Amino acid sequence: MALFTTSVNNFSSLLMDNLVVSFGLKINNSLVFESKISEENQSQFLSQLIKESELEINYWNEQELVMKHIAPILNFAHIKGENYNTFAERNLSAKVDDYLLSGTVDFMVAGGVYNPNSPYFFIQEYKRFKQGSESDPQAQLLGEMLVAQKLNEDELVYGAYIVGRFWYFVVLQNREYSVSKPLDSVDLEDLGVIMAKLNWIKKYVEEKY
Repeated sequence: MALFTTSVNNFSSLLMDNLVVSFGLKINNSLVFESKISEENQSQFLSQLIKESELEINYWNEQELVMKHIAPILNFAHIKGENYNTFAERNLSAKVDDYLLSGTVDFMVAGGVYNPNSPYFFIQEYKRFKQGSESDPQAQLLGEMLVAQKLNEDELVYGAYIVGRFWYFVVLQNREYSVSKPLDSVDLEDLGVIMAKLNWIKKYVEEKY
């Protein structure tokens, strides 16, 4: 099913079938999201976060998941600099091909300090795990990444989406994308990989300036 060309297509309503038909997206598993685990990230912080989360994380609502688990991880990664920052609950829109995509982005790294002036390379969508949920966080994320491609005039975009305790990292290059295996954020080894990927994103964005 194609998207509408005569009205706005909100990120929250996107499904993978929409994107495949409308934009010709294809899976390409040769695209990789680089990471390198450092000793710094194998710290007491990671162990303590897991200890505080693992017994309760499956019962948290979305706000509790963000406040108690996702926010500490993102704050520890400290993805901000002189000319870029992290932003939450900001609007993003652009016309991609013949389709207007628009909506509120949960979390993104963008140029600017107080207000985003352009999204850069990493956009994140997080959802509480729900059996049988009709939402499609992967499609929502890819829709946002297509908009970031358009606004930045950059064919390569990185992102991630979270379903409960599991993180999925996504690479979009032109109209091909790859999705990593799920990383369990209450597993020490997987959480180290998550932190390494976030640190790599920070360095990648800084190199753009």
